[in-house]
Amino acid sequence: MSQIQERWPPQGLPSGAGIDSGTLAARPAFGNADVYYWATDVFTLFRDTGAAWEVVSAQEYRRYLFTVWERASSAHDDSVAVGIVHYSPLVVTTPYTVDRIGVCCGAGGTGNFYVAIYDSVGELPVNRLAVSASTAHVVNQKIQVPLTVATLRLDPGYYFIALEMDNIVDAFLYADLYPFNQFFPGVDDGPNWYREDLGGYLIPPAVATPAVLIWPDRAFIMWLRVASLP
Repeated sequence: MSQIQERWPPQGLPSGAGIDSGTLAARPAFGNADVYYWATDVFTLFRDTGAAWEVVSAQEYRRYLFTVWERASSAHDDSVAVGIVHYSPLVVTTPYTVDRIGVCCGAGGTGNFYVAIYDSVGELPVNRLAVSASTAHVVNQKIQVPLTVATLRLDPGYYFIALEMDNIVDAFLYADLYPFNQFFPGVDDGPNWYREDLGGYLIPPAVATPAVLIWPDRAFIMWLRVASLP
C-alpha cells in the first residue's frame, strides 16, 4: 500500500489521521481506529471505526458503456447469417477497466455466439483486444459474457464490440438508427457499423478486415461492463 498523505487528508479529517491507498481487495482488516483507506479501483474513501470499515465518501462512475443508445429510436430483435461478424462502434471518454461484454438475447433457439472487443485504426475495427468463449444463447435474457482475459484497460478513444452467431434462428436486440450525416451530409458522425463474412462460425479474427454493414440503419445493442477506474 502506498502512503498518499501528501494529497490527503481532505478537509474535515482528523489532524494526523493516517491514510493508505490500494485496491479494495488489498484493504487490510479493520481494528485500527481512525485509519483511512482510499480504494483506488472503486474511488471510495473508508474509515476504520475499530469495529468495521465505514464509507466516508464515494465517487460514482459509469458501470456500463453502451454502443448505440444515443442514436436509437426503437428496438427489435433479429438474427443474421452464420459466420457474419458485426462490429458496433463505441467511444470511451475516460480510462476504464472492463471485464464483460453484454448482449440482449431475443427470440430463437439454443445456438451459440461470440463477442469480442477491437481497437480502432482510422475509425475502422482492426486489432482484437479480447474475445469470449463460444457462449450459449438464452432466450429473452440479458447476458454479460466473460472474456478470455480477466480485465482489459481501455484508454480514451474509439473501439468496436463484435458479435457473431452460429445460426439464423437465435435473435439479438437491435436498435433502429438515424445517422446524423444522413440529414447533414459531409458532417463527420464518427465510426460506422461494419460486418465481416468469415465463411463459417469461427472465432472472431485477430485482425479484422470488415466491409461496411449492409444495414446502416440498425445495429445490435451491446455494452461493456466496467470493473474499475481506470
